[in-house]
Amino acid sequence: MKNELEHVRDWAKGEIQAGRVPPSSWEQHVKLIEAADALLHDISVMPSLAQTARRPTLHLHAIRGGRHKQQFDVKRSRPSCGTANGCR
Repeated sequence: MKNELEHVRDWAKGEIQAGRVPPSSWEQHVKLIEAADALLHDISVMPSLAQTARRPTLHLHAIRGGRHKQQFDVKRSRPSCGTANGCR
């Protein structure tokens, strides 16, 4: 992801420097450069964040349906965001 962000940032900078950005989209190019810089900074100071991020886990619950039938109820648990109404 880091390489792609650098590529997009460099492309946007190049377009501005070459004068190929129309006035109507100049601000969006600047915002794209700033967003890419911010993400690249976060990646550089927290390189293990992607590895330690809590991912939803898959839980299988066996439910007996009939004599020889077995169904599986699949539920995903999501990380709690600490709000009473859930994450929004």
